Amino acid sequence: MSDSSASARSDDMNHQHEKGNTEPLPEFEAQIDVTPEDFEDPVQTDVDQEDSNSALETELADVKDRLLRLQAEFDNYRKRMDRERIEIRRRAAEDLVSELLPVLDHFEMGLESLHTAFPDDPTADGIKLVFKQLLQALKQAGLEEVPAEGNSFDPNVHEAVGNLPTQELEEGTVAQQIRKGYLLNRHLLRPASVLVACPIPEDEPSES
Repeated sequence: MSDSSASARSDDMNHQHEKGNTEPLPEFEAQIDVTPEDFEDPVQTDVDQEDSNSALETELADVKDRLLRLQAEFDNYRKRMDRERIEIRRRAAEDLVSELLPVLDHFEMGLESLHTAFPDDPTADGIKLVFKQLLQALKQAGLEEVPAEGNSFDPNVHEAVGNLPTQELEEGTVAQQIRKGYLLNRHLLRPASVLVACPIPEDEPSES
């Protein structure tokens, strides 16, 4: 082989070697093909996730608290409305029965006069039966008489219109009822007008 041929082959090999050094292999390109996410810190990612969960738990607790407060406010409102409704009904019943009390007084006095004037008249018995039915209906609605005669005077349910000197009753005892008093569902509608027992005054010594 001539020296010129050997020299040509040597130059060609050198050229291929230089070309191989400047062009990267495909496999090497695949190995260095990475993204910024590949360099994220896993510890920092866990911390961020914990912060996010903590924020959600705080928000959930706040929502639950507001719901509980709203429910409590609604319960208080419902109870207040129930009380007001009961109070309105009670006052309406009291107003109606209060208007009927003078009618009861006159009805009862009329029956007593009728029995006195016509003791054997069956009509009086029929009217008395109607009066009893009326009283029964009012009692079922909560009406009851204030205890008076023979009981200790109670300024909460009795109205003293005078004193009655007597030795038969202790001082301060209701000796006589002038007008009946009534309660409606344990609320005073009208006090009983009464005479209260008091000691009989001693005679003053006569002047000599």
